[in-house]
Amino acid sequence: MVKTHEFCSKEARPMPQDRTPQLSFNLSRRLISIFLVSVLAVYTAGITVTLRLRRSAMQDWQAAYTAQAADFTDQLNTELLRIRTQMKYTLTRSVTLRLTLTPRQASFPALYDSILRMTEQVYTMQNTSSLIQSTTAYFPSLNKTIHSSGTYNDPTALEQQLIEAYYAAPGHSAVLTVGGRLYLVSDATSFNNKTSTALVWAELSTAALTRLCSQYAENGQTTAIYCTDGSNIFTVRSPGSASAPAALVVNIQDAVLNEFTGSTETKVDAAEYLRIVQPVGSWSLWTASYAGTDALREVTASFAVWIGVQTIIMLLAVGIFLFLVWRLITKPFRQIAKQLQTMEQTGMLLPDPKGGPAISNDMDFLHYAFAQLGSQLQATLEQAYHNKELAYQSEIKYLQAQINPHFLYNSFYHLYRMAKMEDTDGIAEMSLKLSSYYRYITRSAQPVVTLAMEYQNIVDYTEIQTIRFGDRITVQLQPLPEPYRELAVPRFILQPLFENAYNHGVEKMENGLIQLRFKMKPEFLNIYVENNGSCPDAELEKLTQYLNSTDRKAECTALKNVKLRMQMQGGDLQVSHGTLGGFGVSLRLPLHPAHSLNTEQQNGQPQKEETSHADTVACG
Repeated sequence: MVKTHEFCSKEARPMPQDRTPQLSFNLSRRLISIFLVSVLAVYTAGITVTLRLRRSAMQDWQAAYTAQAADFTDQLNTELLRIRTQMKYTLTRSVTLRLTLTPRQASFPALYDSILRMTEQVYTMQNTSSLIQSTTAYFPSLNKTIHSSGTYNDPTALEQQLIEAYYAAPGHSAVLTVGGRLYLVSDATSFNNKTSTALVWAELSTAALTRLCSQYAENGQTTAIYCTDGSNIFTVRSPGSASAPAALVVNIQDAVLNEFTGSTETKVDAAEYLRIVQPVGSWSLWTASYAGTDALREVTASFAVWIGVQTIIMLLAVGIFLFLVWRLITKPFRQIAKQLQTMEQTGMLLPDPKGGPAISNDMDFLHYAFAQLGSQLQATLEQAYHNKELAYQSEIKYLQAQINPHFLYNSFYHLYRMAKMEDTDGIAEMSLKLSSYYRYITRSAQPVVTLAMEYQNIVDYTEIQTIRFGDRITVQLQPLPEPYRELAVPRFILQPLFENAYNHGVEKMENGLIQLRFKMKPEFLNIYVENNGSCPDAELEKLTQYLNSTDRKAECTALKNVKLRMQMQGGDLQVSHGTLGGFGVSLRLPLHPAHSLNTEQQNGQPQKEETSHADTVACG
C-alpha cells in the first residue's frame, strides 16, 4: 500500500478564506528612494568637482593675466633703464664735458666741432630704443640745446618749461610730463656745488607706447601707461577699449592716489573689470591692465555648460529609472501578486494552517506566497521521489527477469548435453556455478553492491561460459586489487560488458580471447574489458554515437543503461578498439567520497529505461 501525502488526496477540501491583502508596493518606493539618494550624491559630487575646477580655472586665468601684466611692466621698466644707461653714457663723454666748460661768450665757429660731435652722440642715443621719438642735450653754461635733428638753438618755451619742471621736482624726478608729452631726463652735476652742468632728455613716442600697450591687450582687454608729477598727467592706452578714456584716467588716478596697487575688481562706466595696477621700477610711472568680465565668462562658460549637461543627465537618469522600475518591477510584481492572490482564492495555493502573518505590502505577501509554494513543492517532490523509488525496484526486478532467460536456456541445454555424455563431474561443477550465479542475480533488488560481489559474479559467469565454449575462448581475469574490494558500485555493471564481449565479438571464433584489466588512478578506478574479435570502424562509430545520444525515446540497451547510471555517479563508459585489436570497453568508477556510489543506495534513483540483455551492434 503506497502512502500518499495529504495534498494528493481526492477528498473534498474546504475553500480557503479570502485573505487577499490590500498591497502597498513598498519595494518600488524603496528602490526609487535609494536611487534618488545615490543620484543626488553623485550629482552633488559632480557639481562640487565642477565648481572647484571652475574656481581653479578662474584662479589660473587670473594668475596668467597677472603674469602678463607683470611682463608688461617689466618690459617697460627694462626699456627705460636701457635708455637711462645710454643717457648716462652720453653725459660722461669728453665732448659733453668740453661743452659744459665752454663759456657763454664763445663763438659758434669755435664750438662747431664740439657741437657736431655732440649732435652725433645725441642722435646715437635716440637710436638706442624704439620708444624714443627725439633726444636733446642742454648746456646751462651756454644756455643752448643740441637736438638729434642737428639743430643748435636756444631752448624753446616748452623746453624751458621742462627744464624748470625738472629742477623744481623733488629729487629731480627722471620721468616728467610736460605739454602732454612724456620725457625721460638725466643730468650731469659738478663736484663743487652739485649743480647741473648738462641735461639730456628723451621724448618718448606716444605711438610707440600705444603699440607696446596693444601687445598686451587681448580679447577685449585694455592696458595703459600712467604718469603724473602732481599737476600734469600723461596717459596712453591700447585702442579699442569699451570705456571712455577719461573714465579710465580717473580710475587709474584713484588707484595710484590710494595706493590700490595689485589685483582688484573695479567698475568703469558701470562695466566690471579685473584691474591690475603696478609701479614701473622707481619711476613716477604706473601700468594698468583691465580685463572685462566677458573674458572671465569665456573661461568659465564650458563649466556652466557642463553643469547644465550634468543636470540634464541626472533628470534623464531619474526619468528612465522611474520608467524601468514601473516597467520591470512594479508592473510584473503586481501581476505576480494578482496571480498568487487568484491562486489562493481558488485553492491552488494552500493557506497557512496557522493563519499566516498580517500582510500589508508586496514583499511580505510574496514571501508568504512563495513559502507556501515551496512547502507544496517539497511535498510534491517527496511524493514523486517515493513513486520513483517504487518504479526503480520494479525496474531492477524486470532487468533480472530479462537477464536470466537466454543464459538459463543455454545453460540447461549444455547440462542436457553433459547428461547425455554421462559427464557427472561436469554436471556437478556447472550446477554449482549456476547456483552461485543465480543466487546473486535473484536476491532482493539491492541497487548497490561491493565491487568484490560484482567481480565474483563475473568469475562465476565466465567459468560457466568456459564450460560451454571449452577451449575456443580463453578468459583472462586480472585479480581484483585488494583496496577496492569494498568499493560500492551499482549492481549489474560488469556482466553487460562480458555479454557483449562474448555474444558480438568472439562467440564464433577459434582461439578467442577476453581480458579483464584494472588501472588505478588517484580519483578513479578504470576497468577494461577487451577481446581479439573483429570490430569494424563503422559499427564502432555507430555504437559510440548511440551511447552518447541524449534521445531518451531511443531503446536503452544494457551498455547504455550502465553508461547512464555511471554518469549519474560521476563516472563514465566508453567503447573503442582495445589493445587486443577487437572490441574494447572501459568503465571509470569514481573513488572520491563526493562521488560515493552509496548515494544511489540511499536514493534508489537509477535511470528508468527499458533494458535489454546485450547491445545490438556488430562489435559491442
